[in-house]
Amino acid sequence: MNTREVDQHLPHQAPREVAGITGLRAHPLRMLVVFGTPVAFAATGLLQLLGLVPWPRSAIDIYTRLRDHAGLWTAIHIIQLLLILLLAMAIYWLTEGLTSTAARVSRVALLPYLVFYSAFGSITGVSRGLVAHSGSQLPSAQQAVLPRVSGALGISPQHPVPLTIFLIGTASWAVAVVAAAVALRQAGASWTATIALALAGVIGTIGDGPPYGPVAMVLFLTAVLSLARDRNPTTGARVTRRGNRRPANISANPRLDPPEERPMDEHHNDRRTIAQDSRAGPLQPGRGHPDRRFAELGGRDDHAN
Repeated sequence: MNTREVDQHLPHQAPREVAGITGLRAHPLRMLVVFGTPVAFAATGLLQLLGLVPWPRSAIDIYTRLRDHAGLWTAIHIIQLLLILLLAMAIYWLTEGLTSTAARVSRVALLPYLVFYSAFGSITGVSRGLVAHSGSQLPSAQQAVLPRVSGALGISPQHPVPLTIFLIGTASWAVAVVAAAVALRQAGASWTATIALALAGVIGTIGDGPPYGPVAMVLFLTAVLSLARDRNPTTGARVTRRGNRRPANISANPRLDPPEERPMDEHHNDRRTIAQDSRAGPLQPGRGHPDRRFAELGGRDDHAN
């Protein structure tokens, strides 16, 4: 059965809003961003385990740990500034083409996420690493004030500015990702993909450090892999090996397909054809008869007799 002909006879088929994540296969760079960014973000989160776990509680111990690993700490957060941008692009591409309210909310929330979470990474990540690196080059007597300076750049109720920036950035992340999950579910995505994506948004609000950051990125990658299956999340169409999209209600076996519904005009045309044939009289043997060969054989036998 020709899938193109079946698609034309589907009653009230809604127009496709988005080709789904399978459409990203035509863009290798987008595929690299969508699948590679959560892997890279999880890797940078796990790198923070080197020399920084268990995380010390006192300001002096925190500064000492940062000073001993200042180069690694600074490099991780510089890389994460780029990954924040790529992660926002990946979320945008997941809902590209969707016009629902949830999709619009997701795209709007990406802007404050980019602004505030990047600012948070610059303050608590890059700035603290630079302070610790500069302090390592000073005499011990001059480093006494640096733990307090490093503590002022961290997340603490005593320092509301970094804390407020962190809360706005993580809240925007949660709204963007959870709204994207809702939009994809409304478009027909599976529960596996949408639940994993929503959990990534919720767990990611705790922070990008271990263990919550890597866990959130693993859930995000799980959602992307689930969406990458050969199924259109908006039309339910399966992708055949030849690249033709077959609707979900049309089976691979033509004998199992439901009968096609024809318009009323076609039924009237059939009735008119039957009426014209009845007025034309009986069919003559050998002239338009459906079994002309049999009529000819019968004629030969009569002549022979």
